[in-house]
Amino acid sequence: MTDCLTFNSEVIVLSTHIKAKVTKTMTVFVVCLTVIIMSGCTRHNGDIGDLFGEWRLERLTADGQETELYEETPDAPLLYTWAFQGNIIRINTIYAHNRVFECFGTWMREDDLLELCFIYHDNLQGTDYLYTPPQAMCFSSDGVTRLHIDRLTGKKMEVSYTSTEGVEYKYYLTHPH
Repeated sequence: MTDCLTFNSEVIVLSTHIKAKVTKTMTVFVVCLTVIIMSGCTRHNGDIGDLFGEWRLERLTADGQETELYEETPDAPLLYTWAFQGNIIRINTIYAHNRVFECFGTWMREDDLLELCFIYHDNLQGTDYLYTPPQAMCFSSDGVTRLHIDRLTGKKMEVSYTSTEGVEYKYYLTHPH
């Protein structure tokens, strides 16, 4: 009988020892995993500052006069957005019923100058729309538009440029997040 009690107490001690070791191993694993996750990059290509994220184009003026970005017709765009990440800009044209057309370019910022470049193309026939901004944007016809940053806060951006025809375009964007 004492042999049986000794055996049972040894099993209990061994079981407690194994549980403690498993708990310690799991704790170390969870801590290491948390450190890895918390130190990960949240923005591809690092922090790009105030421009990061998606901006809504609220309005566009030409020589101070409002342009008709958002007409009251069934096929007209409901919203244009500009999204910045890394050195890529994506302009979305959003229509009713969740139809979205995307176009991609690159951007570069130097002080108060924001250059948008849409000169790229794809070898696949029928994909040029991916690199052609919407006509409503009134960007430069050569594919490179140099915008002056008139105002940039965490929530609002106003940029402008003068076209080769002498028209001053001003873009008013908001950052909803």
